[in-house]
Amino acid sequence: MAHVLVVDARSATRDLVARLLADAGHSVVEAEEGHGALEVARSERPDVVIMGILTPRMDGPDLVRRLRADPAVQRTRVVFFTPTYMADHVRDLCDACGIAVSAADLASPAAKGTPVRRVDRHLRLLSHRLLEKDRALEEARRSRSRLLADLVQAEEAERTRIAWGVHDDSIQVMSAAALRLDALAGVARSEQGEAIGEVADKVRQAVVRLRALTFDLTPPSTAGAGLGPAIESYMREVGADAGFRSSVEDRLNARPPAEVEAVLYPIAREAIRNARKHARAHTVTVTLREHDGGTLLRIEDDGVGFVVEHRPGHLGQRSMRERAAAAGGSLQLQTAPGAGCGIEVWVPHSVPSPALPSSGGSLTIRGDDLSL
Repeated sequence: MAHVLVVDARSATRDLVARLLADAGHSVVEAEEGHGALEVARSERPDVVIMGILTPRMDGPDLVRRLRADPAVQRTRVVFFTPTYMADHVRDLCDACGIAVSAADLASPAAKGTPVRRVDRHLRLLSHRLLEKDRALEEARRSRSRLLADLVQAEEAERTRIAWGVHDDSIQVMSAAALRLDALAGVARSEQGEAIGEVADKVRQAVVRLRALTFDLTPPSTAGAGLGPAIESYMREVGADAGFRSSVEDRLNARPPAEVEAVLYPIAREAIRNARKHARAHTVTVTLREHDGGTLLRIEDDGVGFVVEHRPGHLGQRSMRERAAAAGGSLQLQTAPGAGCGIEVWVPHSVPSPALPSSGGSLTIRGDDLSL
């Protein structure tokens, strides 16, 4: 049963409505006017507010505006009633809905086809169409999420293919060339041998860089232990090579959806790579936590920082922002010269389904339409 707040300046009206609701098994609290109703709503958290549309000090629409502005009670349903037929209010409502009315319509509010009933039909039709649009939008957003996951998986597959190609072909050929150069350096004249040895060293350095590239292209996957452990494993490898300390603070109570991990993991890798290449940091920290129906990823370093305006089109930054935006999320960058760098990325787990009318609609009921 529902917990109902009844608001009206007339005690007889409140008593009547309260008795009817109580007889139906609902629990009831009361208030005389809008300000008192707002305080009761905040303390009692009713499921629904039933109130006279015209109350002293604060009328019904003003109360609804204040309820909607308070996160604690903004989803409370509100039902207005009035025993008084007000032609001016009906005319304004019809004008707002684009419905033509005549003086005869306004003179006979109880007759069939009155403007209020026509407005009601009009609003119901609009609500139905809006609900259909919301459902179509929801399906489009779900399709976008599926497409994003497919794109990320295709990208990872292509990265793996390129990495194995580099490993099985280019690295092997260059390693063999370095060995051949070493052999030539051993039989050549001293000056020529030194020059050939230097070339062999350069080839081996290129092999090391190619091996690092293959690691960047095929980092640990999130498919096993999840996002936090995958980032931690990648951080250890990169940190050992770059010489910075790393830590991962995983505050997630449960694994995010696979498509969210598929978006956040490449962003984390890109941020960590940037710290290795540019930051000259001593420490890089990654934090994962749940926030506002999604997952929040924060990467911080104590490096040299930079002026954002000097790198507005940096490819890595643009790629991270585009990934987050494509998933319906956001990316915030905080940095300054000498102050390190912080990147905060939020990606929602899902798009909430529309909830009408419980999401905050209000219904006006005329006295002659009210049956209890």
